Amino acid sequence: MASTRGAEFSWQGRPTEDDTLRITVGAVMCSGNEATLTGCRLSRNVDNCLVARDAVGVRCYLNSASHCHTEEVNFDGKCYFLVNGEDGGFTHGEAIHHCQSHGGQLLDINSQVK
Repeated sequence: MASTRGAEFSWQGRPTEDDTLRITVGAVMCSGNEATLTGCRLSRNVDNCLVARDAVGVRCYLNSASHCHTEEVNFDGKCYFLVNGEDGGFTHGEAIHHCQSHGGQLLDINSQVK
């Protein structure tokens, strides 16, 4: 799946929540490149499924990118809002004020990696 941070936890057998006892998928076949579970092939055949024996679940850690707003860029686990100073017409002081007014701080990018 698309979770780069791995599993928060997994379980086999009956889930702990009572409201998850409805079985809708008998088997899941994934290649590993799917962005979501629905990208995998799903088998609806649940005739031979025993929840206590066959049920499995995985809760993945959220990727850092999913915490960023759509207009932000994820880098090294943090979210950044980029403004081209030449196009935006900000002075240094205006840039500081703009960042602070949006709950952020001005970042000085001084390497190609960043």
